[in-house]
Amino acid sequence: MPTIQAYITAGQPPASRQRLIALLTDAVVASVDAPPEAVCVMLTEVPHEHYAVAGQPASAPRAVLQVFLIAGRSDAQKARLIERLTAAAAAIGVAPEVVRVFIVDLPNSDFGLGGVTAAALGRGIDRAALLRQH
Repeated sequence: MPTIQAYITAGQPPASRQRLIALLTDAVVASVDAPPEAVCVMLTEVPHEHYAVAGQPASAPRAVLQVFLIAGRSDAQKARLIERLTAAAAAIGVAPEVVRVFIVDLPNSDFGLGGVTAAALGRGIDRAALLRQH
């Protein structure tokens, strides 16, 4: 159920945008053990004049990546995710030092799919611990 809202400065050709979506998906799968079919990526292009740092419009490619996860991933998994998401943006020409990644952990009661909470779907639960209890 990981969801990425990716904001990139406009101007990337369609093939680069598709490549970024694929690379972001792969980064999530490899970092937090999510199945590919559970990863959602929404890509938004932002005009350079609408993306500013220190009050100045961006003159080079930029990326901001917000990742929404069900809480419970380790700090090591999150560090790997940040590293791999940054590499994905770099692969389409964004300098790694300007890539911003925000990870938002959501309790499984605060995330839903198909009108049902992730908790009700059994997502975000340590299944091994659950089995030990029964």
